[in-house]
Amino acid sequence: MNPQAAARILVWDKIRNVFSDEVENEFTRGEIIALVVEDTPIPIERALSLPGYCYNMINKGINFQNHVFEQIETGHCKVPGTNYDYVGPIFLEM
Repeated sequence: MNPQAAARILVWDKIRNVFSDEVENEFTRGEIIALVVEDTPIPIERALSLPGYCYNMINKGINFQNHVFEQIETGHCKVPGTNYDYVGPIFLEM
């Protein structure tokens, strides 16, 4: 497995673990990154693209499959959780 793919898997595992008890709470992008990067053995900041983990955002070139956040405004997200039945609009992040 290439290092970028391994970092993405590590990021998703960290996001799921860190935010599993944070449903309905809101965080800034900086807070999310700080919580995910904390205690991580390899640098993962580059693999952490928030639109890739939002129900209502899609990042061009990234698989749209792992969701935990809903962007409520630029740089600010709510945590509906990983099993949320999102039915709203989805925006393309360039």
